Amino acid sequence: MLAATSEAHSYMSDPMPTWSVGYPTTNYAGLIDGQDYLPVPDGMSYGGTPEGNTEAYWTAFNASKYTSLKDLADKTMVLQSLNPFGKATKECGFSIPNGTKRNLPAQVQWKDFGYSHQGPCEVWCDDKLAFMDTNCALHYPEVPAFLPYDIDVCAGAKMIQSYWIALHGLPWQLYLNCVPLTGKTNGTASAVAGESDSTQTQTTTTAPSTATTEAPAITTESASSSADSSTTSGADESETTDTDASEAATPEVTPATPTVTTATPTVTQPTSQTDEGATGAKCSRRRK
Repeated sequence: MLAATSEAHSYMSDPMPTWSVGYPTTNYAGLIDGQDYLPVPDGMSYGGTPEGNTEAYWTAFNASKYTSLKDLADKTMVLQSLNPFGKATKECGFSIPNGTKRNLPAQVQWKDFGYSHQGPCEVWCDDKLAFMDTNCALHYPEVPAFLPYDIDVCAGAKMIQSYWIALHGLPWQLYLNCVPLTGKTNGTASAVAGESDSTQTQTTTTAPSTATTEAPAITTESASSSADSSTTSGADESETTDTDASEAATPEVTPATPTVTTATPTVTQPTSQTDEGATGAKCSRRRK
């Protein structure tokens, strides 16, 4: 599904942040008076088309002292207040830093960028830049939008942050969320060590032999991947494993010639591990 909206407030949706009130807000965390910190380049404008505004932004940004969108936001944005969320912070916006810890996803997900809200976005793990794009709304128009960040940069990080600035008009809108991390990746229960996506775990079960035969026990292995996803409520993570073992076959014996049926291998399939997070307010969009 492609976005074709003229208005799109949004938030990072995977990993899912936690909000103090139990549901998300799509509101921007801060406003930046762009013309004061990045003077409009000659012959350009911050009041034109989305593409033109973004081009003017990058022309001014590349001639400035700022090193990243995060750097610009930290130093210039005016934090906003929103009832009942309170005042945004420069680290997490309206999400909270001590919320439910999440696994690292295969790709960072934003609910929606919206075509008119063009501008760069970034993903940071602690103080390391893991992803940057010059125009996220233009290059990632899908709903939701998936950002292919460098998961290795985030190995061992305590916190992931994502920034997005919308340049459709002054003052610029800065969207920001943060999520504390478990130290694991989606699909694995082991600590992150430069892994990406999911890894397989081996489960071995030995089938019992029957009492009337000397059939050897057979051992089989099965591989499965566990998954970690964001859902509603901000609840803690849970891990469960269900074992579905098949009964060993009973040998069939006749007086003349004994018939022996060997034990059937038993396979254990671990269930998916889920990581729950809050969902909430939908952002309103209108076509301009």
